[in-house]
Amino acid sequence: MGRKTGFLSKTRILNIITVLKTVSSGNCVVFEKQMALEKMLTPVQVEAVTCAQGPLCILAGAGTGKTRVITHRMAWLIREQRVAPEQILGVTFTNKAAREMAKRVEDLVPGTGRRVQLGTFHGMAARFLRRYGYFIDVASDFVIYDEDDALRMLKELWEQDPGTRVNADHKAAWHFFENWRHQGEGPPPHLLKSDDPFIAKCVRVFDAYETALKRMNALDFSGLLIGWLRLLKSPGGAARFGAQVQHLLVDEYQDTNPVQAQIVYALAATAKSVAVVGDDDQSIYSWRGAVADNMKHFLQKCDGAKLIKLEENHRSTSHILHGANTVIANNTQRLGKNLKAMGEDGLPVLLLRCRDDRSEAQKVVHLIEEQLMRGIPPHEIAILVRTHADSRVFEERLLKAGIPYQLVGGTRFYARREVKDVLAMLRAAVNPASNVDLLRALTAIPRGVGPASVQKMVDEAHRRSVPVYDVMSNEAHLKSASISPAIRKKIARFMDTLSSLSQQVLGVGDPSMPLLSQGSGQAISAKDAVALAIDLSGLSDHFESQQNEEAADRLENLQELVSAAAAFVEEAKADDEDITIKGFLSQAVLATDQGNNKNTFQGPPIHLMTLHAAKGLEFESVFLCALEEYGFPHARALADDADPGNLEEERRLAYVGMTRAKRELTLTWAARRMVRGEVKRRNSSRFLAELDPVNCRGDFHLLNRARRTPRWEQEHSFDPYPEANSPIAMPTRRQQAIQNVLARRKQLREESQEMRVELEPGFGAVADEQLHSGDRVRHQVFGTGEVVRVSGSGKLGRATVLFDHELDSRTIILKHLEVIATVKNV
Repeated sequence: MGRKTGFLSKTRILNIITVLKTVSSGNCVVFEKQMALEKMLTPVQVEAVTCAQGPLCILAGAGTGKTRVITHRMAWLIREQRVAPEQILGVTFTNKAAREMAKRVEDLVPGTGRRVQLGTFHGMAARFLRRYGYFIDVASDFVIYDEDDALRMLKELWEQDPGTRVNADHKAAWHFFENWRHQGEGPPPHLLKSDDPFIAKCVRVFDAYETALKRMNALDFSGLLIGWLRLLKSPGGAARFGAQVQHLLVDEYQDTNPVQAQIVYALAATAKSVAVVGDDDQSIYSWRGAVADNMKHFLQKCDGAKLIKLEENHRSTSHILHGANTVIANNTQRLGKNLKAMGEDGLPVLLLRCRDDRSEAQKVVHLIEEQLMRGIPPHEIAILVRTHADSRVFEERLLKAGIPYQLVGGTRFYARREVKDVLAMLRAAVNPASNVDLLRALTAIPRGVGPASVQKMVDEAHRRSVPVYDVMSNEAHLKSASISPAIRKKIARFMDTLSSLSQQVLGVGDPSMPLLSQGSGQAISAKDAVALAIDLSGLSDHFESQQNEEAADRLENLQELVSAAAAFVEEAKADDEDITIKGFLSQAVLATDQGNNKNTFQGPPIHLMTLHAAKGLEFESVFLCALEEYGFPHARALADDADPGNLEEERRLAYVGMTRAKRELTLTWAARRMVRGEVKRRNSSRFLAELDPVNCRGDFHLLNRARRTPRWEQEHSFDPYPEANSPIAMPTRRQQAIQNVLARRKQLREESQEMRVELEPGFGAVADEQLHSGDRVRHQVFGTGEVVRVSGSGKLGRATVLFDHELDSRTIILKHLEVIATVKNV
């Protein structure tokens, strides 16, 4: 026995002693607990750790040590309460957070802490269903489908459904499916007999999808949670968990959806203690099904539940926290707390008003250069934006400045799939011999030309030693490649579209083509070329049909690509250079290759990310940018039919962004911003006006604190010249000319107003005989405008439209216009 002990390390012997103490009387452990808690935790943290009676809701603000409280509570239960670690269940939302908690508990209770059951909701669901799934007829060898697997199966079922064809794909249906399943159920009863063809198809395919999963012995991510809830509600499962889970701790409870909340309630019904920890002011995932009021519901639903607030912030300075407190205080859906700085006052929050979005990026990067020279490490600096599309101007400026950056949780702008798809369409229009671009453009969206047909065309081109373009544009070559007649027609339609785009982009061919006509033999600008490619490629319609958050983000990226091309045109005009698409394509390629740029500042990169990606992180210096109405808060939250809770979530996003900063916080906005390729006047965000000037420095006095511009004017009116005292004011002659155009436009609109009839939203495209001069229309890229004249018929039907934010008219194919108001027949 003595010889074997000699092989044990000192650490291992100490761990064994600790385990023995845990199962003994515990006198020494109690002494250890008292010393550790009083030394390592604040009084309110100690209260949260040691409160063992009844349900407990811990409202933990940013930087108040919630992870510390959770892990010390687990250790306290083991050491002081002599709870077997296997009877403690800790649930969080990410594997990284679970691993960090497990490590901390093991450090606090060596040799024992690792036996605590810790994991994510989905991970624990999978584990328990494999163990006890037989109670609800779930085989232990089930497979788990991730979202890609599930979507592939759903696509097949969607296409096989024999019902009425609808103008939406399977991804739009997936959005509905997930919303239903976040509630723990199927389609709501009132939708089961819906007359809407899309909803009716969703209901049918949902049943087929559930049946297919069961037949394949598979569960998707939502199915794991629903399965765990079913298990907890079954007699056998309830008894099993009642004996096994005695103490429950849930992290980030504000991010739970209704199914996850029901799982917590089911576990709490038999557990000796349950503690949920979270911050309702950081609930920013409603699009994933999270409910901001879940913490309030917990207090209401659990009898005798106690609320403990952690408000002592050990991260940020007083000025930063006071600013965040004053902003979030405007929300009504909250339990209410007030963060208190435990450190210094620090610098007041810096507010910067910029002339436009490019000036904003330039100022931010200049300040970053100063901070780097002051010695702030690059990895302690972050630029935060509301959407992925907002990152482009900052990426370009950082590249020019030679500052390495990391785009966290996303892809560099010009490397994003939808952006590359549009650029491929344009490169194929300019150079049809590029097989890579041609095939990418063809397969960017479903066109009924599958991989097998594509490979046949590639093989035929290789056999003939010609580009794939030659095969696709030659009926005989396609027949030789064994392409079916139906697919040949689809390829022909795509080639017609590409030919039309090529003629306009290069300024060759028939000048009467019903597109963005610019006159015979004249190539259109890069901005118009990008907008036209988005339109003709079908990408815009494709993403619109999906009706989900991801598709909305991709649409915003496409609109930002138009803005990038417009900025290129402006710079090219100023330098008297070519404004056509060829120069822009070269610039876009160079922008994707940061590795070839010599970085002025060496070392780790700074961080560039969206606010959603920033949650849980902290930095010495934070730049929160593009704080303007209809940008942040987002336009979707300010729509007339938007849920009031959407605006509150936008404010929570601002709160999350502000509380990421430890020492320096800079808030910026632009007076003008390029939106969908056009310069628009912007008002500063209402969140900036909610700040206390005592905690601010810089341009607080320049905030638009008066009544905000109505949404229609804000989004669609164009202020052609800046304020009179602006250093970039336009010449008087130009200013007067623009005023004359705008006055004439107003006169025309007033003349036709009496004859105009407002239509219901979603009226859709119309034939040429249904459109009249004076009608109001909407275009996906160019916004709203007024029809000047209609010409052509059938597929060649087109309308000349004077868009609200432009000075010159455009000619647009009718199918790309949606009528929103029409003149009466008189």
